[in-house]
Amino acid sequence: MYTTRSSLIKQLEKSSNGRKILYVMQKVLAVVKYIYSFVRSHKNMMTIMIPIAIAAVWLCIYFIVRTILLHYYFANNPNLLSDTSQYNTSIVSWFDQQYDTIPDAIGWLQELTTTVSRYQNYVQSLQTPYTEFLQHRLLPSLFIRQDPYTEEIDTSIVWRRFINENPFTDTALIQYWSDFFRNVGDGTDYILIKDMQLWTMNQWEELFTIPVTVSFLAPTKRAFLLLVDKLSLTSQEATISLINQFFYHLRIAIEDTIEEKPEYQDQYIGKYLYEWAFNDGPGDLITTDAITQAIEETAQCQLLSKQACLYTFRSIYRSIPQLAYGVGLRVDQDAINALKRFIQNLPPVITVADFNFQRSPASVGSMPEYEWSVVIHMHGKSVQQEDLDQVAFVLGEQCLGNNIFLSPQTAGDIVDQYLRRIADTQIAQQQSTQLLQLSRLISQDQESFETLSNYQKVIKLFELHRMLDDAGICR
Repeated sequence: MYTTRSSLIKQLEKSSNGRKILYVMQKVLAVVKYIYSFVRSHKNMMTIMIPIAIAAVWLCIYFIVRTILLHYYFANNPNLLSDTSQYNTSIVSWFDQQYDTIPDAIGWLQELTTTVSRYQNYVQSLQTPYTEFLQHRLLPSLFIRQDPYTEEIDTSIVWRRFINENPFTDTALIQYWSDFFRNVGDGTDYILIKDMQLWTMNQWEELFTIPVTVSFLAPTKRAFLLLVDKLSLTSQEATISLINQFFYHLRIAIEDTIEEKPEYQDQYIGKYLYEWAFNDGPGDLITTDAITQAIEETAQCQLLSKQACLYTFRSIYRSIPQLAYGVGLRVDQDAINALKRFIQNLPPVITVADFNFQRSPASVGSMPEYEWSVVIHMHGKSVQQEDLDQVAFVLGEQCLGNNIFLSPQTAGDIVDQYLRRIADTQIAQQQSTQLLQLSRLISQDQESFETLSNYQKVIKLFELHRMLDDAGICR
């Protein structure tokens, strides 16, 4: 190592820059040696520490005296503590106005918070009929196993029954929208569906969308126009707003007819309308007086005559002819029936992305057929994490008990326990083979489970429940 150092020094001495570097290194090394030898001496150490200690004592005395003076200063001038000019308010994001004192700023913030809360409550009251009734029609939820009004989960729907009754699986969904497209002219213009295809479901935050492409034959141009009208019903924000407005006033009118107010009144009215429209439930709350009140409040025509009020209502709702001319011509039993049909035929929220319309080359004679295709996007509410957790808890409690959340992990653990019991008791080889296959399937699910969407996770949990139940593991 010494030889290497000597050769390095000789190489540096051969160039002028090397000699300069060597000179600087020698000076730095000499300074370091001097400081080291100076510090090693106890006498020199005492020489250094004494002035440091004196400076520390003086600083301590200075800060003590300064603190005492500040205390007496602010004690005699307490208003200075709340004076905003004494502080740097630029770091406070909401401090965008000039306030003389901190209590003024805090009071403004509290007033702002109260105003925002009051406005949010007002907006929520406006959205109540949408949340409690229309939302289940216009924005159907993917959390299909929970009753929208009782919030009870139906755990009896597993495997094939689950698939058949799930309105968002391909078979049932295609059937639903096939009926939607065909029945546009009250039986007079039957549309023949040639092809229908559902594309990949997209989910983001609280919503989902499913693109659908439909090709069909329409017997007349009238059928085409009727279907365009039906598609536009929930594809425009202004139309949805009008629907929501009418049902908001209808809900208030129904409230006035309820003598004994239920605990959850909004939920009660939502379920009542749903049962009345789709399950032939009682219609005692849907009266001509309630519809008349809803029309008057919606059109703000209480001071007009009955016919003038109905005309005003029809003018406002002319973009929704089923509602405008169903309940806006005359308020009688026919209007009640028309309102029921309107609710039944109300499609979920959709977006019309594209459509093509042309005369069919195969059509002959005076009754031509028209070919056309449409691409729509159906929208709804996605499965939230709390929904997934609730399903996992209910299924786990039903199958495994003891407050267990069902998941691929818990299902795999239970199957492994059964396999160990089989090994201990030497139960039939066939059952052991079946459980080993189940264990492998659950292991595969466990690897991919976290990559699935919440909706796919819900379906997977029901499949796990079915497999455990078929294997005799569920209690």
